[in-house]
Amino acid sequence: MPDSGMPDQRLLALAAVDEALKDPVRVLRTVTASADFDEALHALQESFGWDEVQARLVMQLPIGNTHRDFRERVAQDLQHHDR
Repeated sequence: MPDSGMPDQRLLALAAVDEALKDPVRVLRTVTASADFDEALHALQESFGWDEVQARLVMQLPIGNTHRDFRERVAQDLQHHDR
């Protein structure tokens, strides 16, 4: 399939998850400082440069997925996708 010049949605999702997992404290601070869900989405977009889809995906991450094994699997998947 020819490259359409548009980024792969899965790659964008992986990149946002990878970035969030590298700095979960910043993500949590951003979300907890927000008054509601919509404000948190906007704050994540502003703080990390994500689009709405990426911010929503990060908002759905369980806190239990911040352990090293999960972070490493996401990073490996992202690296594999970049090849």
